[in-house]
Amino acid sequence: MKKKVIQINGFSGILMMVFIVTCLIAGFIGFPSLVCMLVWNYFAAKFMFNTITFIGGLLLWGMTAVSFLIFNKKNLIVSFGIPSNMSKEEISELFRRAETENPEEVLRELENRHSEK
Repeated sequence: MKKKVIQINGFSGILMMVFIVTCLIAGFIGFPSLVCMLVWNYFAAKFMFNTITFIGGLLLWGMTAVSFLIFNKKNLIVSFGIPSNMSKEEISELFRRAETENPEEVLRELENRHSEK
């Protein structure tokens, strides 16, 4: 697997990197947070409930974005434990295969193998 290398040449490269990161943060976090705050405050004035600050807009945007990611992801797999019937060697082999192969296929094969037992 080839890794891409980004080369930063001197102070102008560092400034360019800072500029790019700042634009990404403003575009994907700051602006949507501002829009969430303004929309919330517009409806708050119409229906007479509490307004929010930019931090509230940031939290509202965060909740919206996370909810969107959770509900629109078809193959969301969350696991907080390991199956008790797997040995450490099987788990190590599973992680090794997941790094080299498609992780979804490896998990599907693992589920099929355990459902047959």
